[in-house]
Amino acid sequence: MQLSWMKVPMAASHALSLESNRGILVATGHLCKMEQTLTIFYTANLRGDLNLLPRLYILLRRLKQEAGSPTLLLDAGRACDDSVWHCAATGGRSTLLVLDAMGYTAANVSGYLTPAGRTQLTNNLLGMALLDQGDRWENEQVVITAREASIAAPGKVHIVLACDEHTALNQGTLRLGTVETGQVGVIRLSSASGTGHLSLLRDNVLTLPSATPPDPTIAGTIEFVLAEARYHRRKGGSSDR
Repeated sequence: MQLSWMKVPMAASHALSLESNRGILVATGHLCKMEQTLTIFYTANLRGDLNLLPRLYILLRRLKQEAGSPTLLLDAGRACDDSVWHCAATGGRSTLLVLDAMGYTAANVSGYLTPAGRTQLTNNLLGMALLDQGDRWENEQVVITAREASIAAPGKVHIVLACDEHTALNQGTLRLGTVETGQVGVIRLSSASGTGHLSLLRDNVLTLPSATPPDPTIAGTIEFVLAEARYHRRKGGSSDR
């Protein structure tokens, strides 16, 4: 039996629409030039922990509501891990499908998303950008790449979507400090009045409170994703690990 894929439920609307142009993803929505701040929320090292995501979504939704400024929601890598059965069964797609439903803007997929998995995700018409070496996503304020790269984007902050030792903004390049499973990095950028150039206002790391309840929509999305993973596992003759 061939399992046909449907777009997973969206628990949050995306602030920006995307279009593909020669491998470069460009935001066609506009961030208002009058805004003086940009808040970035990011995760990393989820390693296929789907049970965490319904609770994590509750925290992220609250943080976005409280931000009071345009926001980006990013994943800086290792969302899936081949040692986790559903990641292996889906070619690295499983966690990414859930992140997309959670409203993520972009994810670093280097090292775990297979070419076949990427093709299938593209066919699912994700709202989330998938960034590997050579890919970029941008809007009026930032350019995002998965790795260090020479970027010609005057007036924009270049975000390297990978974890470094510390958060730092140097010569227009923003590097993200390390976060682990169950943590959210928060970075607030602000521009001086009239200049339009963003500078680092503050950064911190939050840990998901243990008492956070799960979001039922994201929990339902996970069941859908796991059902598809089990189908592929049966086809491949592998088992849950």
